[in-house]
Amino acid sequence: MILPLVEKLYIGIKYASPLKEAKKIAYQTIDENLPPEESELAKKYFKTSRAIDFIGLQTLGIYKPNLEDGSVPLIKDTEMTAYNMIVYGEGTILDQFQDTHLTRYLAERSRLDVEKAMKLVRDENFLLRLAKLQVPTYDEEIEEKVDPFVQLKTALDLGALYEKFLHPYPKILKIHKDYKDRVLEPQSIDIIIGAFLRQNKPRKVVKLTDEYLDGNISSLTDKLALIAGGIVHTTNPIAGNENKKHPPEITTPPLSKYYRGITRFSQMAIDDIDRINEDIEGKCGNVFLINMIYQLSQRGVNNIKITKENFRNYLISEYRRGEKVLSRFLIPPIKDAIDGLKRLKEMNFGYKDHRTSLNLMLKLGLNKYEKFHKEFNIEDDWYQQANELISKELGNN
Repeated sequence: MILPLVEKLYIGIKYASPLKEAKKIAYQTIDENLPPEESELAKKYFKTSRAIDFIGLQTLGIYKPNLEDGSVPLIKDTEMTAYNMIVYGEGTILDQFQDTHLTRYLAERSRLDVEKAMKLVRDENFLLRLAKLQVPTYDEEIEEKVDPFVQLKTALDLGALYEKFLHPYPKILKIHKDYKDRVLEPQSIDIIIGAFLRQNKPRKVVKLTDEYLDGNISSLTDKLALIAGGIVHTTNPIAGNENKKHPPEITTPPLSKYYRGITRFSQMAIDDIDRINEDIEGKCGNVFLINMIYQLSQRGVNNIKITKENFRNYLISEYRRGEKVLSRFLIPPIKDAIDGLKRLKEMNFGYKDHRTSLNLMLKLGLNKYEKFHKEFNIEDDWYQQANELISKELGNN
């Protein structure tokens, strides 16, 4: 599906130039501060990651209405965008390392628990020792073999760069560290679920989901939603410095709700749907696969196997029962994004650009759904529901 040219041009004209400048600053900063092999690896992830670009657009989208209000930012927009992309690069690369090597390490252990995983996730010395023992592994993100030690060091050094950058602003740095700490629990749960799936122990996945998520499978998207919220809470006070018309304490909550919603939607509607076959094969913690395991377990199914055929049969049975699996997961985060937009519209603060971004994100999700629909032979009207909600709550413009 081709995205509407008008909307693509609207976003492109406004943000392409500053995003390009921010990437240039990020690359230069990485080159000047990281060893050559780390610098080259970091830039490869930057070139392939859609999410890093999205964080750049998020940052610029926060700055623009503040600048229009006459704000005097503490940090220039393209510089802050560059560093937000750098810190998101840290998370992206660290995820790749942990999903591959820490998950495998834990899967080889007989006793697993979230507390142990959380300790290991926080223990840089342990992670560095583990990395030294691993062999280079093919990374699908950048399509080449990667040295695990270089990979981990790159992530840690990018994180240190960001904290050094925020050092002159201790209150903002504290917000960043608080959010980074909050991310560790959902991150640990992701890793443990991946380890249980590798051990082929779906019952333990269900127990973990009940104990730590109260059976709420959507909570598996907490990690990225927290990261998106953290970007808002660190960036908006910097961008909105001296914004008397719309001070940050008023604009931060709706911006945070919007970006948390749109990030949850993106993870499920775009990422999880797009890689469903790879996650079935690799036994990864895909929201829709975990939902299948949980629902079947609740119905007393004992021998749950993650295969493409079983997933298709589960989807078909759900839709025959009148349960729209995709709608169940995709509509709540859309509602959150709409709630945030509604407040932004009332304040006349960045509404048009954020509304356009939501429209584009929904169409990207529809694009992934159409492929999913053909492969698994299911019908779900989540896109129609989303547009009806938008029209009802926000009107047609």
